[in-house]
Amino acid sequence: EEFAFADLGEPRLNKRLVKVATNLAASPGGTLPQAFPDWSELKAAYRFFDNRAVDFEKVVQPHLERTRRACCEPGEYLIIEDSSNLDFSRHRRTQDLGVIGDGKGRGFELHSALAVRVESWTLEQRPEGQLVGLFDQRCRRPRPAPKGETRCERLQRPRFGVPSRLDTWSFIQGMTLDGLFVIGISILAAVAIPGYATLAAGGALALRYFAEIALGPSGGAIAQRYGPRRVLTLLSISTAAGLAVIGAGALWSGAILVVVLRGLIQPIPSPLVAIESPGRDRVPALARLATWRDLGAGAGPLLAGALLPIISQEVLYGAAALLLAASAAAVAMGGGQRPKSIGD
Repeated sequence: EEFAFADLGEPRLNKRLVKVATNLAASPGGTLPQAFPDWSELKAAYRFFDNRAVDFEKVVQPHLERTRRACCEPGEYLIIEDSSNLDFSRHRRTQDLGVIGDGKGRGFELHSALAVRVESWTLEQRPEGQLVGLFDQRCRRPRPAPKGETRCERLQRPRFGVPSRLDTWSFIQGMTLDGLFVIGISILAAVAIPGYATLAAGGALALRYFAEIALGPSGGAIAQRYGPRRVLTLLSISTAAGLAVIGAGALWSGAILVVVLRGLIQPIPSPLVAIESPGRDRVPALARLATWRDLGAGAGPLLAGALLPIISQEVLYGAAALLLAASAAAVAMGGGQRPKSIGD
């Protein structure tokens, strides 16, 4: 049904796309001759694929748009990414193929982002969800390395991008709320209530996950009504205030405030990035966001463990609050800023 909404520029091609998709869906693991046993239909399918007006992005666009609209509904979603090599190495007469595998293979690289709506989390913190569809999919032709390029020259090629304001916010959020907050609560609880420190820290962590599940839909609904960038900024600054409360000595009041606000924030960043990174920029932007968050989440425990024994909690949590608030303010002023590659 979704292929019926594709626009290939000609009604005849649009109808042929629906026919081809129907036959291939009935024989997903077969060859074209198996999917089209009738010679005239098989020949029509070959002509369809050979038509320059049949574009990969135009074919998948209706499905991608439906998936993205579904992901705008309140809830928690996972964007699962993976790359596959389409190997045409044995088709030696085929031209315009890319380099895959160890550099000797020829074909294409297909990168897919699959959207899954999280329905619940198991006790082992594993998600159970419902498949929504493809959030994005790109087919690219990797270029071979320039002839005569040395290993040193290859390593000097630009590979990373300057982080955007959202990437920077994601790193600081991961460092302060996923790393510093959790480990810091454990250390501070050990001082405040030595006999129940482990139980208190575990309870705070469990409350965090519960808040994400319970409050995520509300956070998504608020963002949809008032705008994701504005809501993300206000909630982040409020969360920074919660960190400052912890630093001021009100440990459990600040912890509860941070947990609740973080639960509201959870569903907002990825859709915001998806909205502001159209077309081919979307999947790399989502990957960068997740990578910077994970880097921050890894740095946070190291900072907490190294700094809490030697500096006061007021200074550490105050500095964390300022960093988070400043990064949120930068996001508010950044608009749709996109990162530039190093060397551009």
